[in-house]
Amino acid sequence: MATTLTHTHALLTLPFNHSTAFTELADNCERFMDALLECDVPAEKIALYGRLAACLALLQPTLLEPIPEALKASLTVEDFPIRLRCRAGSEPMKG
Repeated sequence: MATTLTHTHALLTLPFNHSTAFTELADNCERFMDALLECDVPAEKIALYGRLAACLALLQPTLLEPIPEALKASLTVEDFPIRLRCRAGSEPMKG
């Protein structure tokens, strides 16, 4: 029986560790959540929750660390967005 590789499979094998940049860890958390919202397979959901928990555990100790100067420009905006992005099917957020 052949194994069909899915987007979820790619996320479950995505490597990260304590030396992964916090921005990459945060992006991974977003990917895991997006996959969880779309996933209907209980075993895959459990695995995704585990990966999300591992990423969040690695992020937690970095919360109070200063943001590196090289990243500040990419994380800063001059003007706030008029409308905040929201998920399909949800009510728009007023900013």
